[in-house]
Amino acid sequence: MRASIIIPTYNRYPLLHALLVSLVSAIEDTDAEIIVVDDASTDDTTGKLAIEFPSVRLLALPRSMGPAYSRNRGAEAASGRLLLFLDSDGVVEAEWRDALLTADTGTHLLLGNVVDFRSGRRQSVPRRATFIGKSLPCPPERANTGPSCNLAVPRDIFEALGGFDEELPYYFEDSDLCIRAARAGHPFKFVADAVFRHHGTERKTGEAIRLQEAHSTYALL
Repeated sequence: MRASIIIPTYNRYPLLHALLVSLVSAIEDTDAEIIVVDDASTDDTTGKLAIEFPSVRLLALPRSMGPAYSRNRGAEAASGRLLLFLDSDGVVEAEWRDALLTADTGTHLLLGNVVDFRSGRRQSVPRRATFIGKSLPCPPERANTGPSCNLAVPRDIFEALGGFDEELPYYFEDSDLCIRAARAGHPFKFVADAVFRHHGTERKTGEAIRLQEAHSTYALL
């Protein structure tokens, strides 16, 4: 199988449903699979998913462990040579999958384009990691980090890196993976046509700021 689309989710079934509808062509493709990892949701995600999307592979975790753990379990179960990570709070545009598969050489991490769901304004990418564990906007050819809500990694590179660091259950676990990939000499490619329309915001508040600062410091150390 060429590609595995891995989606962690927690109590977001209406948003997950919209995402899977936007992925309908991938669901019908025998060369790709969709794996949803339910992080112990309490909104009957597993029951609804089994009825409405029976062709989607479902991994149901017995207790909530966070998206980093969920993505790693999805990757372990995946059959594809390319792992395509998406978050469950957005939809993909029609060209998303083909743009990533066309850009795939088996050697690059592919950074998809993340835009605001309503306005279409670009969020977060392309960016380049700095030596202090942060990242800054940059020209596409210098990008070396991106959010795991729209990130594709060749399976052998992902396994060589040991996957996402599960000590960072959320916030900065994606940047940490990309920083380790860059240090290991793996090239990056920004794929502007692989668009994920994101309901979430790139602005952090409250506890999210504390966690991101703590995790970025962890990654730096």
